[in-house]
Amino acid sequence: LVTHDVQTVRTLCDRAMWLSHGEMRMLGSPMEVTSQYIQMLFEAQQQQASPASVPAPSESDPQGWVVLKAHPDLVRWGNGRARIEAYRMHSSTGFASTLEYGDTVEISLRVRALADLPQKAYGAGINLRNLKGLDIITATTCDEGLAFPALRAGQAVEVTFRFQNILAPGDYALVMNVEDRQDAVPAYEDYIENAVFLKVVSNKPVLSVVLPHVETRIDELAR
Repeated sequence: LVTHDVQTVRTLCDRAMWLSHGEMRMLGSPMEVTSQYIQMLFEAQQQQASPASVPAPSESDPQGWVVLKAHPDLVRWGNGRARIEAYRMHSSTGFASTLEYGDTVEISLRVRALADLPQKAYGAGINLRNLKGLDIITATTCDEGLAFPALRAGQAVEVTFRFQNILAPGDYALVMNVEDRQDAVPAYEDYIENAVFLKVVSNKPVLSVVLPHVETRIDELAR
């Protein structure tokens, strides 16, 4: 069983191995290994939320941008003709890694071309993934009919996704990518796994994976 879901490991396994970048980091009982893994996730999240990881406000680096090169442990891959330099996340409760259910969330990516990109079908996407590895919310510019303009090497664009948070309370990871949709199967210029971990909280019970706004009504029928 290969999974990021610590509860599944604790329920089904009597021995666990923690792999990091293809190397064994820990081997032992499920409770011991998953406890250390959870602690690592928490410490990484705290580091990402610390002021040191956010550039000081400036004309060229607006407040709230998190520069990804400040996190050398990122798992990323791709063809390399474009690169996501930084991201910014904002919700109605402010810049944070904790989101309220029902919040309006805005996620921006700053993408820089490392080679000349013709105006074809290059775009960006995000996934919000639960800790079982299931993509719950996926959004791409290409699916909305938007593509990058023609870019020269060194030019950058800013891509923004805005949506209402319908996720049930729990832990999620933000995945981001730059994709080439010229062919039927997308090719990725930059794909970043679990760029940041998020927590969703709610003041109301949510019994499904997502809870979108649903209009309801009750009509009294004539006797």
